[in-house]
Amino acid sequence: MITMEDWVTIKNLRRRCLDLGARRIAELLGFSKNTVKRALTSGTGPSYKRKAKINSEIEKFKDYIYE
Repeated sequence: MITMEDWVTIKNLRRRCLDLGARRIAELLGFSKNTVKRALTSGTGPSYKRKAKINSEIEKFKDYIYE
């Protein structure tokens, strides 16, 4: 998985050097060419979505907490 910084770097390389292909960018940065292609075609950067964690010890007091 790439970070936001990696995504920006890939986008900037492509914008500044139009003759660089996905394979060459992947070689320069050490990513797979599929990762670079996915980054180039995506409109937004990578995002992190945290899974909802349910604390079983607090679950029985949930209604009291919300009051």
